Amino acid sequence: MRFVESAQAEIRESNSDDLLLFRGQPVDEPLLPKMARLHAIHRKYDISQRHDLLDSEARMLSDFKRRSRPLIPATPESEWEWLALAQHHGMETRLLDWSSNALVGLYFALEDDRHDAQRIIWVLRATARDIVAPTAELDPFRLPATKFYRPSLMSPRIIAQDGWFSVHKYMKADDRFLPLEHNRVFKTRLRKLRIRGKRHVNLPQLDLCGVNRAALFPGLDGLCAYLNWRRDADNWVHIRMPQALSLGKTASNNTSDRIAHPRRARKRSR
Repeated sequence: MRFVESAQAEIRESNSDDLLLFRGQPVDEPLLPKMARLHAIHRKYDISQRHDLLDSEARMLSDFKRRSRPLIPATPESEWEWLALAQHHGMETRLLDWSSNALVGLYFALEDDRHDAQRIIWVLRATARDIVAPTAELDPFRLPATKFYRPSLMSPRIIAQDGWFSVHKYMKADDRFLPLEHNRVFKTRLRKLRIRGKRHVNLPQLDLCGVNRAALFPGLDGLCAYLNWRRDADNWVHIRMPQALSLGKTASNNTSDRIAHPRRARKRSR
């Protein structure tokens, strides 16, 4: 938070309209959208693929549109909205999630407890030139450069997470998306913060600030996940820790008693 406050003060002092965007990751991986990650691994190990990235993307999105219509209350009005809807429900797209809320970024860096040593928060200072308005006339699949946009408030989850997306530049000659940290336009304005916090310590602190699974994922699934976590967190704080402290204190007192009063100890043993 000291870093965020300092960065925000710098923006105010420069009298600019720049904003800070945050992305929390439980692992230190490149800033690539999901659509590009497996493809990048295949390229690295020279594994042949049936379809290039654009073809795979078009097939998946077309199938998503066809199958999802009976499951959604309103049909998206543009390709931007279709991409945002698919992304927020877990489908691989060319979008990468960001938030304008620093604590949301911190939550996603801490939530997964399998990677304690690699937690990362990326912080980007975005300018007006980096941001596009998602209009029907602007095709997200034909952007000449990587851009950011704020999706329309079509999902409670987008609202709750203060969501933004980066739409990554496609390198046609190499059939790949360009990682944001390798993009010369952004890399000088990106900072990578390593988080040394612990999930069982810091998530309860975020919960006190109203940042938790139930708040960030509105709905019954998010609520139930939050209640499961609260049970575990309460048990950790109120059961496991006092037991461990109590056992440690008892052992320590017995040892000091034997050392300080050896005669008394021998008398008891008789």
